Amino acid sequence: MPILETHDLQKHYGPVKVLDRVSLSFEEGELVAVLGVNGAGKTTLLACMAGSLGWTQGEVRVDGRRLNRDDLEQRRKLAMLPSGGLFFGFADTVRNPAIFSELWRAIDAEPPLDLDEWLERPENE
Repeated sequence: MPILETHDLQKHYGPVKVLDRVSLSFEEGELVAVLGVNGAGKTTLLACMAGSLGWTQGEVRVDGRRLNRDDLEQRRKLAMLPSGGLFFGFADTVRNPAIFSELWRAIDAEPPLDLDEWLERPENE
C-alpha cells in the first residue's frame, strides 16, 4: 500500500487551474524529485500533499486513509519545508526544520522536542 497518494487532485486559484487531475503514488523509501518551470504548480502540489494547503477536487491519502487536515496524527506524518519564506535566520540548518515541525504540530501537541538531546542520542536508539 502506498504511504502517500493523490487521486485526481485539482487546485484552482480563481479561474486559474494550477493542478489538473494529478494522480501520484509513493511507496516507503522512494526518493522523488518534482521538477518544472516557475509557476508549474510544484509548490502547490507539495503543499496540498502535506495538508498545509487545501485543494479544489480530488483527494490525498496517507497510509490508505483520506487526508483530514484537522487530524493531528495524520499531520505528524507529513511535512513540507518550503524553499523560501519560512527560514528562521537565527537557527542553523538542523534547527530550522525542527522549528518548522513544531509550528506545524499544533498548540495542544506534546511538549517540544529537545533538539540538542535528540542529536546526542546513539544512532541505534
